[in-house]
Amino acid sequence: MKADRTYWFGKKRFGWGIGPRSWQGWVTMLVYTALMIALSRLIDPGLHYALALASRIGITLLLLQ
Repeated sequence: MKADRTYWFGKKRFGWGIGPRSWQGWVTMLVYTALMIALSRLIDPGLHYALALASRIGITLLLLQ
């Protein structure tokens, strides 16, 4: 029996990149956006620039895995 495979993200019709194609993709983007907003409110880049940058890069790399 062949597994029904649904991709979370797919090629955009217009422009470059990918976009969400299933509810899992939309949840992933919602969580990513919420984490970025939370980090921007919790970590002040003026005081802790390296920590703010590292946390944003880390979460983005987790999304790309």
